[in-house]
Amino acid sequence: MEEKTNDAPIFIEVTENLNDDNMEFTTVPAKRIQCPECTRYTAVNEEQLIRHIRKIHRGENPFQCSMCDYSTPNKVIFEEHVRIHQGIKPFKCSFCPHTNVSKKNLKKHELIHRPDNPLKCPDCNYIAKHRRGLACHKKKCTTVKNVAKCGTCDKIFDDKEALNLHKKSQKKCDECNHKTCTKTLLTVHKIMEHGKPDKRLKKAKNDTFKCGICDWSSNSKPRILLHLIHHPNQTVNENVIDISILRNHGIMT
Repeated sequence: MEEKTNDAPIFIEVTENLNDDNMEFTTVPAKRIQCPECTRYTAVNEEQLIRHIRKIHRGENPFQCSMCDYSTPNKVIFEEHVRIHQGIKPFKCSFCPHTNVSKKNLKKHELIHRPDNPLKCPDCNYIAKHRRGLACHKKKCTTVKNVAKCGTCDKIFDDKEALNLHKKSQKKCDECNHKTCTKTLLTVHKIMEHGKPDKRLKKAKNDTFKCGICDWSSNSKPRILLHLIHHPNQTVNENVIDISILRNHGIMT
């Protein structure tokens, strides 16, 4: 082969005896090795050139899998293929539990963890394998995202209109800025925060309530209810104090 001048690559000559597996190369200063069978291909080393000749010009794949019909001229790729049969995945992702038989494929996988990953859902941490999968996920994710939640009572609504109607029905305390979603909760708030009696409580002006757990006693029904919240495990004379509001909220039985 003819040597090239400065800017063009200088090639290594290859012997014409390609039937011999022990190909001989005449080494001269070179950047790449040109294939003797074609002028288009150049290799960076002898091993690469041998693989090219065997695969392209001879139709040979020297590495044949004994467990299936797979064959390849590349030793590294063949070893990765064998690991698939063996279930061996030695390369582990640095960001998640994913493992792979191929170091090259692992590097491709790790690209999905980059912050600007185009296959990552903008609304959650989901990462798709392909654009079609991301599109399907976005439809579901959008549905979940549109579910509305009341910030006062934590009740969940399917859409914003239902949430807005719920908010319009909220009750506001006439003593402070507290808002609640039901009359019952507003009544409890008034009793606990402002000592307001409930109209459902039976009047007993001179009947004194004495706690069965401690020495506390009172004639104030709001205060009695507040006290029973802390000491609910006792029997109360309901002819004296109506505890239905505490029973409705599961405080007393």
